[in-house]
This record gives sequence, structure tokens and C-alpha cells, in this order.
Amino acid sequence: MTTGGRAGAPPARRRDADRNRQAILVAARRLYAARPGAPLYEVARVAGVGQATLYRHFADRPTLIRTLAREALDDLRDQLHGGHAPPLTRAERLDLVTQALAASHPLLETLRDALATAPATREEPAAAWWPDSATR
Repeated sequence: MTTGGRAGAPPARRRDADRNRQAILVAARRLYAARPGAPLYEVARVAGVGQATLYRHFADRPTLIRTLAREALDDLRDQLHGGHAPPLTRAERLDLVTQALAASHPLLETLRDALATAPATREEPAAAWWPDSATR
């Protein structure tokens, strides 16, 4: 249940709902780092919430994965544009991107799905440049 906010503003979420959402995200990050294919019921168990609570926040696995990927991209953007003095070199920026991809399976999975579903630029099947994209 939500409480009303000021007129025109979206309703505020309850604190326990915010806590549950954060617990789900923390559990999902941890589980997907160890086992990328972990099922949602396991995410709920590790988060200490019921499956219904998980589904209230995330309708399905792709929604949860996209949320985690978006957070990883936001973190990467903050690192890349953090006002470094001196500014980062290309090699340092590439290293940050590589580290972000290695650290976030949801980010890697989202990027992989985007690449696998993008139209080929040279009339070649996606499997020609992404080994197991045909199985997805």
C-alpha cells in the first residue's frame, strides 16, 4: 500500500517496500555474480522476501535484469564522468568499461541480448560473431 504525496506527484512508497526492493536487488546482484541463471524464487529466498513481494517489484526476470543493468550503467557513467583530474585516458576509460562488464552479469547479459537481436550489418547471422546466440 502506498501513501499519498502532494498533488500531481507519484505516491510515496512505504519504507518496508523500499527495503524489500533493495534487499531483492542486493540478493540478485550477489546471486547473479555467482550463478547467472539463478531462478527468481532463489532471489526471493536470499532476499528474505516472498515470491509475491518480488513479483510486486519486478514482473519477471528480464525486468529485474534490466534494472540491475541500468544501475551498473549509471555507476559506470558516474565513474567515467566523475570529474577526474587529470582526465581519464582512453585506456583508463576502456578499463572501467571492461571492469563494469566483468563485474555485472546483468549488464553483460543485457548487452549480449541487444547485440544478438540487432540487425546484422553484413547479411551474416548473429551466430557468426556471437558463439551461442543461436541458443538464446
